[in-house]
Amino acid sequence: MNSTQQIGNLGNDPEVKYLDNDKGTCICNFSIAVPVYDKRKNEDVPNWISCKAIGKNAENIGEYFKKGHKIGITGELRNDQWEKDGVKHSKTYILVSSFDFLTKKEGATGQQ
Repeated sequence: MNSTQQIGNLGNDPEVKYLDNDKGTCICNFSIAVPVYDKRKNEDVPNWISCKAIGKNAENIGEYFKKGHKIGITGELRNDQWEKDGVKHSKTYILVSSFDFLTKKEGATGQQ
């Protein structure tokens, strides 16, 4: 089973792009800071996790989330590998299958 759930805050505004294919597929890349307790520092420190959403999820995350917003994501771990100028690179990220809004809408009073 390859499944993960994380809650964190966006480190930057999501980066949205559309592929040059027949469907114009939307891709959204973002990173979240998930707090991890560091015994040496006796405090929570951010663990940065790269994330990628595709399609409608990508469009919604790109439209409704900004830097600092809290998000809950569910997805699977993926690893991309490529070679550039003779140097091998790799990147592990979460491919988002669903997400939750965890930051209140701006201007909300808390009573709904």
